[in-house]
Amino acid sequence: MKLNKLLITSILILSAAIIFGSVWIGNAIKSTNKESDSKVGNKAQELEGQVVSLNITDKALLTEKEVAQYLGIHQDKLNIILQKEKIERQKLSSYDTYRYMPYIEIDDEKYFLKNEVDEWLQYHSSNRSKFNT
Repeated sequence: MKLNKLLITSILILSAAIIFGSVWIGNAIKSTNKESDSKVGNKAQELEGQVVSLNITDKALLTEKEVAQYLGIHQDKLNIILQKEKIERQKLSSYDTYRYMPYIEIDDEKYFLKNEVDEWLQYHSSNRSKFNT
């Protein structure tokens, strides 16, 4: 009888230890997977951004959104720059070619030649221009 109680107690303790160990290992695996998933997610977003950048640099004609991405600025800032340039340009009868960002409008959408955006950047970089948005 005493041996029977000892056997039952041992079995219960061993069972509890196995269950506790299983839960502990399971939680460790879950937390490792969450960390791995977040690292994979961050890496995927980074690679996606690089792919978008590569696609933009391959194109000759860019949309406003693509020009903003290409310049590394928010689209709202690009719109402010374009609006200020338009107002300033209307007051002048002549000006340097790349003083203002050249674009064409098709169905109320602006399109930019990538090489002209580069020339505009070069012009303003050489003249140390400041844009206040």
